[in-house]
Amino acid sequence: MRKSITKFLLTAVALCMALSAVAYDFEAGGIYYNITSETDKTVEVTWGDDLYEGDIAIPSTVQNEDITYSVTTIGEEAFYAGYITSVTIPNSVTSIGSKAFSSCIDLTSVAIGDGVKKIGSSAFEDCSSLTSVIIPESVTSIGSYAFYRCSSLTSVTIHGRVTEISFNVFSGCSSLASVTIPNSVTSIGGGAFSGCSSLTSITIPGRVTSIERSTFSGCSSLASITIPNSVTSIGREAFSGCSGLTSINIPDGVTTIGNYVFYDCSSLTSIDIPNGVTEIGKEAFYGCSSLASVTIPEGVTSIGESVFSGCSGLTSINIPDGVTSIESSTFRDCSSLASVIIPESVTSIEGYAFRNCSNLTSITIPERVTSIGSNAFEDCSSLTSVTIPNSVTSIGSTAFYICASLTEINSLATVPPVCGSLCFLGVDTKACTLYVPEGTADAYKAADGWKAFYKIVETDFAGSEEIAADAAADVKVYAAAGRIVVENAAAGTPIAVYSADGVQIYGGVVSDAFTEIPAPAGKLYIVKCGNAVFKTVM
Repeated sequence: MRKSITKFLLTAVALCMALSAVAYDFEAGGIYYNITSETDKTVEVTWGDDLYEGDIAIPSTVQNEDITYSVTTIGEEAFYAGYITSVTIPNSVTSIGSKAFSSCIDLTSVAIGDGVKKIGSSAFEDCSSLTSVIIPESVTSIGSYAFYRCSSLTSVTIHGRVTEISFNVFSGCSSLASVTIPNSVTSIGGGAFSGCSSLTSITIPGRVTSIERSTFSGCSSLASITIPNSVTSIGREAFSGCSGLTSINIPDGVTTIGNYVFYDCSSLTSIDIPNGVTEIGKEAFYGCSSLASVTIPEGVTSIGESVFSGCSGLTSINIPDGVTSIESSTFRDCSSLASVIIPESVTSIEGYAFRNCSNLTSITIPERVTSIGSNAFEDCSSLTSVTIPNSVTSIGSTAFYICASLTEINSLATVPPVCGSLCFLGVDTKACTLYVPEGTADAYKAADGWKAFYKIVETDFAGSEEIAADAAADVKVYAAAGRIVVENAAAGTPIAVYSADGVQIYGGVVSDAFTEIPAPAGKLYIVKCGNAVFKTVM
């Protein structure tokens, strides 16, 4: 079938040739030539009346009418779709034209002469039987798609003076297991190694400054990669689908991590993002199901949508203070996420942000948040308590859909936030207690969404009364030496600290039996530890 298609294409090519006034200048030894310079006595190899086949040895010189010519070029499409099995290119040749050997599906080996300086675009594209290539030191340029879809190619050695590996050069070389890149290389184009599913490791030379779009996408066997300190940017999809990658060191000079960079890197267990990074693109870590920890530096101000969606192994994360929005689906399906601290800088929580975070037990929303998007906490089946600040004015439809374990909602808003349809559908509104500011119960009882709760209790959030008394009897909260001290609480218990006017100043979890929280002196604080609230004065 493959050869039938090839013959069809060849017929079309032959027809085009027939329409040309002259396809070649002369033939010698079964090879067709065009004269490129009568002065310099040079020729290029070209196509002719018959398809090339078998083993081809291109001579360095050729005679025609008693004139000796030097063979210096392999012309464009010279051997296109021919049935050649091997080719030897002499040292006299300096250039291999674009598509020169494209679709030579029987070609198993090629010897490139030491005089070749340029390999044109798509020169060996779809040479599906080619197994290995050695690129000599004379070569300075390799065109785009040069070895595209050479599916049997297992090894490539690039010598010498090559400075650029163009885009998609080795894309689709699914058997490529090893490649040597010389230190002369300063640029690796987008998609250069995409789809090289057998590639296990690679070292990027120290002069490369950028990893472009999709450079290693689909390299599913890639287990290790060395990125030099010279790299300052990592483009979108650069490592997407690298499902064998377990760890990676990102250089300190990198400032941007593009969209989908580590998309579906399902074996990646941890990653440290350098301090210079200010932006993490959308879906950058989507589907990294083994990712258990990630450190986001303080300089990050933008985290794209769905960044950690599907990171089912992620247990905790700290979001930097400069981030202003939890975007759509940021932590969607992070089923192991038990703790997350949302900084005071955040003003909105978008739709599906924490959907199906089934291990999340409590969440405190910071004071500057004004809106909670639709389905933001849908199916957070272990969520038992939520604190909503006074700043929130709207909550999207089904925001807390199927939060069946929810027993306590603390709404500090003096005006009930506008609730979308079915906002609390699936919440047991008979068992869940809604705590609201003093003097606002009637407003909540009349408001859509809120009026579904059977127990609406007015509370002085800045007072000394406990909201609930089910804390362990030996838990102590007190002030000492500029710190709020929490003793004897169980590890993992959520802690939130509020100023006297109800503004949250701290959120976290108990790490051990003695937890200290720095706080300015001379003020009254409300400390919520689990389901109990304490008052303390510094």
